[in-house]
Amino acid sequence: MATVKISQLPPAPLPLIGADLVPVVQSGTTSRTTLNALSGYVVTSVKAFGAVGDGTTDDTAAVQAAIDSLGTSGGTVTIPNGCSLYIASNLTIKANVTLKGPFSLVGTNGDNVDYPLALISAIKLNSTATITLKSSAGVDGVFIYKNGLTFPQNNASSFAGTAFTAGGNDVFVRNSMVLGFAQAFYSSSWSRARIDQVYIDCQAGIEITQCFDVPRLTNIHCWPFVTYAGTGTLARNNRTGTAFYLHDGCDGPMLSNCFSYGYLNGFYFKNASTIAASNCYADNTELYPTSAGWRFESPINGFNSSGCAAWACGNGIISTLGSNEYLKISGFRISSNSVAGINLTGAAQTHISNNMIGFSPYAIYNNAAFGAIYVDANEFDNISTIPISGSVVNYGSMISNTNVWLGNFPSDIVDQTKFASNLVTCATNASIYSVGEFFTVTGTATPIVTVLYGWVGRKITFKFLTTYTITNSIGTNCIRLTGSANMTTAAGSTLSLIHDGTQWYEIGRCV
Repeated sequence: MATVKISQLPPAPLPLIGADLVPVVQSGTTSRTTLNALSGYVVTSVKAFGAVGDGTTDDTAAVQAAIDSLGTSGGTVTIPNGCSLYIASNLTIKANVTLKGPFSLVGTNGDNVDYPLALISAIKLNSTATITLKSSAGVDGVFIYKNGLTFPQNNASSFAGTAFTAGGNDVFVRNSMVLGFAQAFYSSSWSRARIDQVYIDCQAGIEITQCFDVPRLTNIHCWPFVTYAGTGTLARNNRTGTAFYLHDGCDGPMLSNCFSYGYLNGFYFKNASTIAASNCYADNTELYPTSAGWRFESPINGFNSSGCAAWACGNGIISTLGSNEYLKISGFRISSNSVAGINLTGAAQTHISNNMIGFSPYAIYNNAAFGAIYVDANEFDNISTIPISGSVVNYGSMISNTNVWLGNFPSDIVDQTKFASNLVTCATNASIYSVGEFFTVTGTATPIVTVLYGWVGRKITFKFLTTYTITNSIGTNCIRLTGSANMTTAAGSTLSLIHDGTQWYEIGRCV
């Protein structure tokens, strides 16, 4: 029997890996489609389904056919380099399908004076159409702009239509550029939208509403790519909408490393809960006095920020939150805003802490009579008028001694005619704000027996506008005066107290 050497055996076939070419029959014709034999993941090109890609032929049907050819497990439809697809009517990317462009991240292919955007591979979408993303579907590495748009434009008046519309949960847009639409992305009643590494120039950027499970917006840059090299004033770069609008049932939105330039509102939150923003900047042209870098409208249930900024807007931050609401503005750089750094128009409790606020007519401008305003540990620099002022008298403010005042200021830092001490109504059980150290007592004369909201070490001072009786007694939140007699006040007299965890003790008075 003949012996066969191992070296004479034919080599074993190599396993299929990557995207090995497999002919797939579609409607009686053979289309060039690739299949990963290990996972069953399908990749197909729009060219395989008849897309012309010359920028003028309507390729909607061909692209839709490529998307529809993939099974329920999904796959990827690719747009090859050098392909410009004209999409004249609505396009739907079905569940689990990715429309993949030729870019790892779309950016300008020139410099800050000239970048011929119309020369690169793109989707040219009719303004009457939209691309609907079904569940777990999205686009990656795609340059999309409104059909008919040329570069540069002198203003944004021709922007129209909506580029992307969510039609399911977990949709995504990443590594892409969206130009020339009235709205870049819109989602209503869907959860967990993911938008990452996207450049936008539209009248309005991203709008998400009725999202009850955490949308994530990261590394998004909204900037006037279409008009920057146009002619005219800086106002050509203004946009009439909002770059980031999360509202009416938006729960737990997370934003990081996002940027807005030139929009009426950079970041706008309304009826949103547990908002987190880190390293997000709003910038403007200084020619848009009605603009706001950040806008908060009732109701807001929690806002946390770190490393955020508002530059060169009309108002850096506007809050219209009402009573029984709380807003903490912390960790912001707020500079060069033409009206005010922070403009408060509602009666919410507002804590302004650890910000740098400068180079504006007002640092903080208040328009609400009631609502506790607590200002501490901020740095103020070069404010042209009285830094902390307002249009009405506010009775719930506290300006801490921990603020730092840099640069040039008028002689008064706080407008004393507008920021009065916290107002307390005389009562047997007097109730004071949980923040503040100085309170003015008003109302009908009633013997004051206890003062609520004390804790170990808390110090307060009362100023009295007329004659009142302070009862000397022992017990929870009672007032223990020096000596054994009650205190009878006079107009302008004061009483200072400290709490030991059980009751208040007198530490000084002026009668």
